Amino acid sequence: MADEKSYLLRVEAVNLGNFITDSDDLSTIRGAGLLLLNAGRFLCGRSDVKEELASRAGLFQTADGAKWTYDGRIELDLLSAGASITLLSFRATEPDARHLQTVVADWLRSGGGQGAARPELRHATFAVELVPLSDKFSQPFQQSLMRVRLAQMRSPNVSFGPLAAGAPDDVPTGFCDIDLKRSRGIDLKKQPHDAQHLDGSSYARAADKNYASPATHHRRAYGRTTKVSVYQMVGKVNSDERAAQTDDRFPGFRPAWEFEEIAHRGPWRADGDVDIDGRDPYGEAKDKMAVIYIDGNGFGKLLRSLAKTAAAYQQYDQQLRDYRRDLMRRLVTEVKSKPYWRVKPRWPDEDPDEKTRIETLLWGGDELIWVVPAWCGLEAVQFFFDQTASWQLNQTRLTHAVGLVICSHKSPIRSVVALAKELAEEVKRHLPDLGAEAIARGEIPAETKEFQHQACGNALAYEVLESFDHLGRDFQEARRDLRFPQMSDTDVILTEQGLKQLVEHLAVLKHGGKDTPRIPRRRVHQIAQVLHREPLPARGKRGAGGAQQGVPSTAYQKLVERIAQTTGGGAAYQDLLNAPLHWQTLDRLPAKWFHLLELWNYAAYPPSYPAAGTAATSPPQEARP
Repeated sequence: MADEKSYLLRVEAVNLGNFITDSDDLSTIRGAGLLLLNAGRFLCGRSDVKEELASRAGLFQTADGAKWTYDGRIELDLLSAGASITLLSFRATEPDARHLQTVVADWLRSGGGQGAARPELRHATFAVELVPLSDKFSQPFQQSLMRVRLAQMRSPNVSFGPLAAGAPDDVPTGFCDIDLKRSRGIDLKKQPHDAQHLDGSSYARAADKNYASPATHHRRAYGRTTKVSVYQMVGKVNSDERAAQTDDRFPGFRPAWEFEEIAHRGPWRADGDVDIDGRDPYGEAKDKMAVIYIDGNGFGKLLRSLAKTAAAYQQYDQQLRDYRRDLMRRLVTEVKSKPYWRVKPRWPDEDPDEKTRIETLLWGGDELIWVVPAWCGLEAVQFFFDQTASWQLNQTRLTHAVGLVICSHKSPIRSVVALAKELAEEVKRHLPDLGAEAIARGEIPAETKEFQHQACGNALAYEVLESFDHLGRDFQEARRDLRFPQMSDTDVILTEQGLKQLVEHLAVLKHGGKDTPRIPRRRVHQIAQVLHREPLPARGKRGAGGAQQGVPSTAYQKLVERIAQTTGGGAAYQDLLNAPLHWQTLDRLPAKWFHLLELWNYAAYPPSYPAAGTAATSPPQEARP
């Protein structure tokens, strides 16, 4: 028709903090994140959980997932459906386009139309904006983004719609036992999903978690349903929750249900805990977890600069999704192959198969959150760096900022995730400086000025919470107080090259090399104390490899010599202790030993595996309380 135009429809979930991270309950956080990840698919009645397909109706009709139809006459192209944003393009008259915008907003607000096919969505807040498409895709894209932000500021930051229904008479008044914010409305004791895990084992709910708000109940139920299928849905391997446990690619993959299982000092092998050379292989890392937050560096800006048309945007978005799908497949394959990533069930009535120590709290867009054992945290980050090293869009590398927090498994997850995000933001703030330093050292060629922040590659900022749950003061001030006085803001950030070099050196120091014995940790403390007391020059001389080296003080040199003599390691041992002088990453010597000391308990696991047939007794199974 002559009066038809091309339009861009943007559906975006806003106020994510009040929907995803407003609770410390694992299933609630996981369910909220995956609901928003799949919100676009729900519009067309599609789901990555196979059991739901027959019972859930969508707003649009679709045959292949890429072409959607509304009312049998408006055909829509799915440009992007991931994270919390769905982008659709279509041709229609202006009245029909406005009508479609209203229908989509009402469908989300009502939780799936009159039949409430998706009641979970009523508790999220969405902005649905419509703009005409032009020849330059970046202009309508930016316009739709600005309209979404304006709509967000004009609307409440929580959804009030479901509150009008009130609570049943048999539910006592009060606040939700889980999120401690919303009003009660659901008796969890009467919910079948709260009686057992999906594998059939019984589930012991905490005695004080009996009543929940509808918002928490719906998110929590979805989070429990997709506990295993998140790995299958993202990897597109098998979308049936129960069939996922016998999938050909991931046979028997069963992630741990609780943080306690992830961090528990469990067996490396089925024969129980085995000490190596009389030492506890878990050491100080037992009963601790690593929370990893990963965020892309300038993905949106890069995508907008490359995508000149809607079709190009769709192509690049699909490429990113293919990257993430491959990452998920490789992740599951990797952790399933490592004995120290597995744990035996704690309770006698559970499935006897081992569980994998990993939790995916968030997977969407360029953000993800993993929870793994403390002794696997750096390994997981290094694995991510290695797997994403080749990610590119139009020959421009894609990099990420990572925040890692090592803490007790009992730490409140909301505050830990907030700290991990702050650490990732600190990496982003210093990316230009890190890139400039990497270029100056000759590690990488100079990049274009516009994307110079990509030059340093992936980078990590971490925090080890030994005896407390949060920093408790101003973030920047607390970080400065915890590091050596000679260190700069960029010295506390590890690039991917720096992390790899650090972990490799730690493995030799902790477990010994071909010609050197292992060094006790107290020796690392001694070296760190010397470097802390005697500040070194801000910058050293440039080495033969182009790296700036810290100039060791006389006290440092004498201590290294004394340690080498005391241990009987000789010149080879002295060379080992002096090896950080020649690292190409981390200019200052104090920074190198600071990281070696901080990460000593959490890197280079395991030293070796117990030999087959090693005598060991399995720890007795505990009685369920």
